[in-house]
Amino acid sequence: MEKTIVIDNEHSFKVDNCLAWMMIYKSQFGHDIVPEMMPFLGALSEMVTGLVADGTDIKDAKDLMSRLDKETVTNMLVELSAVEFVSFLNICWAMAKCADPSIEEPIRWIKQFDSFPLDVIAPEVFGLAVSGVVSEKNLQRLQSQIKSLKPKKKKTKQTSSKSSRQASPTA
Repeated sequence: MEKTIVIDNEHSFKVDNCLAWMMIYKSQFGHDIVPEMMPFLGALSEMVTGLVADGTDIKDAKDLMSRLDKETVTNMLVELSAVEFVSFLNICWAMAKCADPSIEEPIRWIKQFDSFPLDVIAPEVFGLAVSGVVSEKNLQRLQSQIKSLKPKKKKTKQTSSKSSRQASPTA
Protein backbone atom coordinates (compact mmCIF):
# COMPACT_ATOMS: atom_id res chain seq x y z
CA MET A 1 0.00 0.00 0.00
CA GLU A 2 1.33 3.41 -0.90
CA LYS A 3 0.90 6.45 1.28
CA THR A 4 2.08 10.03 1.06
CA ILE A 5 3.77 11.32 4.21
CA VAL A 6 3.33 15.07 4.52
CA ILE A 7 6.08 16.78 6.51
CA ASP A 8 5.00 20.37 5.92
CA ASN A 9 3.40 22.48 3.20
CA GLU A 10 6.45 22.14 0.95
CA HIS A 11 7.75 18.64 1.66
CA SER A 12 6.25 15.19 1.36
CA PHE A 13 7.25 11.76 0.14
CA LYS A 14 5.52 8.54 -0.82
CA VAL A 15 6.24 5.24 0.88
CA ASP A 16 5.19 1.72 -0.07
CA ASN A 17 4.93 -1.12 2.42
CA CYS A 18 5.12 -3.98 -0.08
CA LEU A 19 7.78 -6.42 1.06
CA ALA A 20 10.19 -5.27 -1.64
CA TRP A 21 11.25 -2.38 0.62
CA MET A 22 13.00 -4.91 2.87
CA MET A 23 15.02 -6.23 -0.06
CA ILE A 24 15.83 -2.68 -1.16
CA TYR A 25 17.02 -1.97 2.39
CA LYS A 26 19.28 -5.02 2.50
CA SER A 27 20.66 -4.34 -0.97
CA GLN A 28 21.48 -0.71 -0.14
CA PHE A 29 22.73 -1.04 3.43
CA GLY A 30 24.22 -4.53 3.43
CA HIS A 31 22.29 -6.08 6.31
CA ASP A 32 18.86 -7.42 7.14
CA ILE A 33 16.18 -5.14 8.53
CA VAL A 34 15.07 -7.44 11.39
CA PRO A 35 17.66 -6.26 13.97
CA GLU A 36 16.79 -2.67 13.13
CA MET A 37 13.06 -3.40 13.52
CA MET A 38 13.21 -4.81 17.07
CA PRO A 39 12.90 -1.40 18.79
CA PHE A 40 10.09 -0.57 16.37
CA LEU A 41 8.27 -3.70 17.48
CA GLY A 42 8.68 -2.54 21.09
CA ALA A 43 7.13 0.76 20.08
CA LEU A 44 4.30 -1.08 18.35
CA SER A 45 3.70 -3.08 21.51
CA GLU A 46 3.52 0.16 23.50
CA MET A 47 1.08 1.61 20.99
CA VAL A 48 -1.22 -1.41 20.89
CA THR A 49 -1.15 -1.82 24.65
CA GLY A 50 -2.08 1.82 25.14
CA LEU A 51 -4.95 1.68 22.69
CA VAL A 52 -6.36 -1.63 23.86
CA ALA A 53 -6.00 -0.73 27.53
CA ASP A 54 -8.37 2.13 26.86
CA GLY A 55 -10.91 -0.32 25.42
CA THR A 56 -10.38 0.87 21.87
CA ASP A 57 -11.63 -1.57 19.27
CA ILE A 58 -9.11 -1.74 16.45
CA LYS A 59 -10.60 -2.51 13.04
CA ASP A 60 -7.36 -2.65 11.06
CA ALA A 61 -3.84 -1.24 10.96
CA LYS A 62 -5.00 2.00 9.36
CA ASP A 63 -7.57 2.51 12.11
CA LEU A 64 -4.94 1.69 14.73
CA MET A 65 -2.59 4.36 13.42
CA SER A 66 -5.32 7.00 13.22
CA ARG A 67 -6.02 6.65 16.97
CA LEU A 68 -2.59 7.59 18.31
CA ASP A 69 -2.56 10.21 21.02
CA LYS A 70 0.38 12.34 22.15
CA GLU A 71 1.14 10.19 25.20
CA THR A 72 1.31 7.04 23.10
CA VAL A 73 3.58 8.74 20.58
CA THR A 74 5.81 9.92 23.44
CA ASN A 75 6.01 6.38 24.87
CA MET A 76 6.77 5.03 21.42
CA LEU A 77 9.61 7.53 21.05
CA VAL A 78 11.04 6.38 24.38
CA GLU A 79 11.01 2.80 23.06
CA LEU A 80 12.68 4.03 19.92
CA SER A 81 15.48 5.78 21.76
CA ALA A 82 17.57 2.64 21.17
CA VAL A 83 17.36 3.20 17.43
CA GLU A 84 19.86 5.33 15.65
CA PHE A 85 18.14 8.13 13.79
CA VAL A 86 20.07 7.12 10.69
CA SER A 87 18.45 3.68 10.82
CA PHE A 88 15.05 5.34 10.81
CA LEU A 89 16.07 7.50 7.85
CA ASN A 90 17.29 4.38 6.04
CA ILE A 91 13.96 2.63 6.59
CA CYS A 92 12.10 5.69 5.30
CA TRP A 93 14.38 5.84 2.28
CA ALA A 94 13.90 2.14 1.46
CA MET A 95 10.12 2.46 1.70
CA ALA A 96 10.24 5.63 -0.42
CA LYS A 97 12.46 3.88 -2.97
CA CYS A 98 9.90 1.07 -3.11
CA ALA A 99 7.19 3.64 -3.92
CA ASP A 100 9.35 5.55 -6.41
CA PRO A 101 12.34 3.70 -7.91
CA SER A 102 13.65 6.96 -9.40
CA ILE A 103 14.53 8.60 -6.08
CA GLU A 104 18.18 9.33 -5.47
CA GLU A 105 20.59 7.55 -3.16
CA PRO A 106 19.89 8.07 0.56
CA ILE A 107 22.10 11.08 1.30
CA ARG A 108 20.86 13.06 -1.69
CA TRP A 109 17.27 12.08 -0.96
CA ILE A 110 17.39 13.23 2.68
CA LYS A 111 19.04 16.55 1.73
CA GLN A 112 15.76 17.69 0.19
CA PHE A 113 14.12 17.95 3.64
CA ASP A 114 14.70 20.88 5.98
CA SER A 115 13.39 18.80 8.87
CA PHE A 116 12.26 15.24 9.46
CA PRO A 117 9.88 15.36 12.46
CA LEU A 118 9.63 11.97 14.13
CA ASP A 119 6.27 12.74 15.72
CA VAL A 120 4.76 13.19 12.26
CA ILE A 121 6.65 10.58 10.26
CA ALA A 122 7.26 7.71 12.71
CA PRO A 123 3.63 6.68 13.32
CA GLU A 124 2.92 6.63 9.60
CA VAL A 125 6.05 4.67 8.68
CA PHE A 126 5.76 2.21 11.57
CA GLY A 127 2.12 1.57 10.84
CA LEU A 128 2.82 0.82 7.21
CA ALA A 129 5.90 -1.29 7.95
CA VAL A 130 4.03 -3.44 10.46
CA SER A 131 0.84 -3.71 8.44
CA GLY A 132 2.91 -5.17 5.63
CA VAL A 133 4.13 -8.06 7.78
CA VAL A 134 1.36 -8.60 10.37
CA SER A 135 -2.04 -9.91 9.30
CA GLU A 136 -5.21 -8.15 10.40
CA LYS A 137 -6.27 -11.45 12.00
CA ASN A 138 -3.15 -11.51 14.20
CA LEU A 139 -3.55 -7.85 15.07
CA GLN A 140 -7.08 -8.60 16.26
CA ARG A 141 -5.87 -11.69 18.13
CA LEU A 142 -3.30 -9.57 19.95
CA GLN A 143 -6.03 -7.11 20.84
CA SER A 144 -8.16 -9.92 22.30
CA GLN A 145 -5.26 -11.28 24.34
CA ILE A 146 -4.47 -7.90 25.82
CA LYS A 147 -8.14 -7.28 26.64
CA SER A 148 -8.31 -10.60 28.48
CA LEU A 149 -5.45 -9.43 30.74
CA LYS A 150 -7.30 -6.29 31.79
CA PRO A 151 -8.98 -6.44 35.18
CA LYS A 152 -12.75 -6.44 34.82
CA LYS A 153 -14.69 -3.60 36.39
CA LYS A 154 -16.92 -4.60 39.27
CA LYS A 155 -20.56 -3.71 38.89
CA THR A 156 -22.07 -1.92 41.84
CA LYS A 157 -25.52 -2.81 43.10
CA GLN A 158 -28.06 -0.11 42.66
CA THR A 159 -31.25 -0.06 44.64
CA SER A 160 -34.19 0.39 42.36
CA SER A 161 -36.50 3.29 43.02
CA LYS A 162 -39.50 0.89 43.16
CA SER A 163 -38.11 -1.09 46.09
CA SER A 164 -37.15 2.16 47.83
CA ARG A 165 -40.71 3.40 47.55
CA GLN A 166 -42.13 0.16 48.93
CA ALA A 167 -39.85 0.25 51.96
CA SER A 168 -40.71 3.84 52.92
CA PRO A 169 -43.96 4.63 54.72
CA THR A 170 -46.50 6.71 52.86
CA ALA A 171 -48.54 9.44 54.50
